[in-house]
Amino acid sequence: MQMSAAQLLAPALALTVSAMIAWQPAGTAPAGVTPPTGAKPEGKPAEKGPEQKAEKPAEREPSAKGSMFDGEAAEVAAGFNFTEGPCYVRSGKFAGHFVFSDIPNAKIHKVKLDEKGKGTPELLRDKSGRANGNIIDLQGRLLTAESDGRITRTDILNNPEAKIETLTADFEGNRFNSPNDLAVGAAGDVYFTDPAYFAEKANRKLDFEGVFRIVAADPAKPDAARKVVVVSREYKRPNGCCLSADGSKLYVADAGTGELFVHEVKADGSTGPRVLFADTKGARGRGVVDGIRTDKAGNVYTTGPGGIWCFSPKGEWLDRLAVPMVSNFAFGGADGKTLLLTSGDKVMTARTKNPG
Repeated sequence: MQMSAAQLLAPALALTVSAMIAWQPAGTAPAGVTPPTGAKPEGKPAEKGPEQKAEKPAEREPSAKGSMFDGEAAEVAAGFNFTEGPCYVRSGKFAGHFVFSDIPNAKIHKVKLDEKGKGTPELLRDKSGRANGNIIDLQGRLLTAESDGRITRTDILNNPEAKIETLTADFEGNRFNSPNDLAVGAAGDVYFTDPAYFAEKANRKLDFEGVFRIVAADPAKPDAARKVVVVSREYKRPNGCCLSADGSKLYVADAGTGELFVHEVKADGSTGPRVLFADTKGARGRGVVDGIRTDKAGNVYTTGPGGIWCFSPKGEWLDRLAVPMVSNFAFGGADGKTLLLTSGDKVMTARTKNPG
């Protein structure tokens, strides 16, 4: 069906408005930023220390452990609509490339950075269902959370003509809201978030914005329909998600509250109840908790007001990389210390001290 210009712009406007609900003007400083000193069970407030004085991001004193980032963020390329969903390809035909989405334009791009952090993005997939999050599965296939309502899988990284398979498009017969981000467990389970960024209220089929798990396929029945179970119905606006390096923890960013939560992941892939890990409440600056990743030392990084925040494995605030606007990021590069950042109409790069 042919769409008008207004209809084509509507998704981008919806995303921008939703993402900016919790934003403050760019360049403002965090006021009373006091992340929790440690994880606490749901329902019990996390302990907080004395409030910190307001300070400018560029003038923030380094933590006792020193900076977690190496230098400033730099632009790689611009001219997109709204970039999101970066991931890194470690093997196969496009090993060494980052992949990212341009949501309103329904395209997925790839880019390989040189030693100076430069690269030229190229189209990987068109008509992507307004792709948002991307991840590589255990077999090197590209999994995508499509805002139009499904989780897909394709071997396009190895075969340009590969088909697009639908892993799931509904829960108990009800269409998903707007699948956003995803992570893959060691056994092949797929965890994903489903906020309602694109779902019109009148047409929504689910009455909650949840976190889901696609149960790993039975090796004896690889083509059987995949079972989908709820991880949690308690989130206000579940956004980014990731697994710890050892796969024992699932982290979820709630853009609706500015909080980060963690779920225990059991040996069979099932998950425990969510536990408050940290938050960015009281901080001022453009951005919300969205993209989230961990490094190999167990530190947790998330987008947030004013840039990318870093917390210790215990939820203590360690550092922040000042970026005017960033929605997501991914670790990559030969040493695992290069970040690709999605930043509105641009993609950017930065370096970290620890590999991810």
